[in-house]
Amino acid sequence: MPKQNKTYTANDLADVHASFKTDLNLLHTAIIDVQSRISTLKRTVTHVNPQLDMHFLTLERMLDIYEQFADVRCDHYQELENKYDADYEATQEGSI
Repeated sequence: MPKQNKTYTANDLADVHASFKTDLNLLHTAIIDVQSRISTLKRTVTHVNPQLDMHFLTLERMLDIYEQFADVRCDHYQELENKYDADYEATQEGSI
């Protein structure tokens, strides 16, 4: 049996990008939670020994990078979702 190629609509692509965006929002939420927990731990530990503050710097910087990455990608997928939604709307209006 020959393989059939599936045709995807702009609405399908919008849904995919919405799913990507949702996943990245969840990742962003997790990153913020970890940042909050590290901040609490840092305050507790540095209260006992202020010199331990430097051990948290790299971890905090890496989490900031991950947060920025998630934000930028989320914005990108939102733009693509909007584009494909508009494309789909335009095809629906043209086919009426």
